[in-house]
Amino acid sequence: MSYLKIDTSADRIEEIMDAGGIEPHVRQSIQNELEKIRRESKCHALGGKELAQVVSASLNCSGFSSKEFCEMMRDEHKTLQQSFMRFIRDYMEYVADMPDYCFDGRNEASKKFAKTATEATENITLPFV
Repeated sequence: MSYLKIDTSADRIEEIMDAGGIEPHVRQSIQNELEKIRRESKCHALGGKELAQVVSASLNCSGFSSKEFCEMMRDEHKTLQQSFMRFIRDYMEYVADMPDYCFDGRNEASKKFAKTATEATENITLPFV
């Protein structure tokens, strides 16, 4: 079963429970099980803050492999690949355009790279297909 189907099914069960007629202790037990299913299905989306923390922790680890990550992304759905590219573009535009972004010798080249890349690709769109 796909992660989306699990999440959708769990949402539907909650809708049914909200309709009423379920004892509070049974309701709580069902909600606990649904939360467990969601966690185990890896279906919940991370918020921006959570994702930034996971990315930072991964990049800060000597075992992180950019090559392995790229190979895994290569095998993702084509629409997800494009969405990921939009995400990268958005971050580069953010870095390039923010005058108060904290820069020093450790990340100054990133600012220059982001500025050059966004200027060079400003006429390229990445539609959601």
